[in-house]
Amino acid sequence: MSARTNQYALLGPPGTTGDFAITTAGNYVGQAVTGLDGINSMSAQLSLAYGSGGTQIDAYLQTSVDGGNTWIDIANVEWTTSSAKAVLNFFTAEAMAAFTPSDGAITANTNQQGVLGNQVRLKLHTQGTYANTVVAGRIVVR
Repeated sequence: MSARTNQYALLGPPGTTGDFAITTAGNYVGQAVTGLDGINSMSAQLSLAYGSGGTQIDAYLQTSVDGGNTWIDIANVEWTTSSAKAVLNFFTAEAMAAFTPSDGAITANTNQQGVLGNQVRLKLHTQGTYANTVVAGRIVVR
């Protein structure tokens, strides 16, 4: 039996390598992890290594079912001014109520179960100017 690669880092914006280095207020959109066709569940760990400055970071874990044309929030983790980690677990659902997808607008510290597309990314909205602050995301898919 061959080993299947099922662990992925959620990388920062295209043109960068590794985690999200946060410096200024605004939106940071990470590179999509693609090729996740057929996943049934996913665990995610999001972490903030806080340095100084800033006031709030909203991390949106997102999926897409149409090749990245539409992004769907499946979780929001909101941080303020201290280091923290969040662990989330997601499952697909055979029957679930329809919902209107949002992109960077799901309520703080909530998640939406039931939909896992073939792409996943991390999007951040930050307030304030930061120094030595890094956001990291990792997923394991099954």
